[in-house]
Amino acid sequence: MECDVRHIQEILRDNSRILAITGAGISRASGLPVMSSEFYGIRLEHLFSLEHAKCHRDEFERYYRKMTTEFLHAKPNAAHCTLARYGIHVITQNIDGLDRRAGNKNVIELHGNLHAVRCRTCGYRLPVFQISDNMWRCTRCHGALWPDVVLEGEAVHDLGKAACLVSTCSAALVVGTRLEMSPLVKLMAVLKDHHVPIFQINEHAEHLLPTLFSLRDKEKRVRLV
Repeated sequence: MECDVRHIQEILRDNSRILAITGAGISRASGLPVMSSEFYGIRLEHLFSLEHAKCHRDEFERYYRKMTTEFLHAKPNAAHCTLARYGIHVITQNIDGLDRRAGNKNVIELHGNLHAVRCRTCGYRLPVFQISDNMWRCTRCHGALWPDVVLEGEAVHDLGKAACLVSTCSAALVVGTRLEMSPLVKLMAVLKDHHVPIFQINEHAEHLLPTLFSLRDKEKRVRLV
């Protein structure tokens, strides 16, 4: 059903344990693509498949570097900044790092972060700009370095922490994602089992989130799941 912004503002005002679950839609206003989009002629969902990354390592690294360069030019929009300003805990599917760049220290990045690499042997993690184009080897153990992102077919990061947040929150905002991918479907089921009010924002989060948290009464509406 739908409820007006004032009602949602009151719910958010009266609940201290607010959780935001975010997807690619929250970063549209920052100029970033969604996974179904193409990037230099290749679909992102294909680029980030484990099979493709292993079979076409050189191509994967080349596109990955292009993407990190372009994503570094993107800036957090008003939606990211609002969540950061109010200290909202975020569980995100995004790999763009914009929540952290907005200053939010309460972020779980289920799919990792595009701007870091990790050694597959010892687990050493470092910023991508610290490695050269032709040296994808760990400086500690000489193991292979890979982007610290979850590829299709791999387990997500910090699922236990995410489940803990979901089980203890008192209100939830779902922003820029239709929650079609596991494990978000299971996390949503937990929210509903606990009768947590869930507000879904699919578009214009950069306008709606500042409104919801500023207590300014507008006529815009969001869907209550």
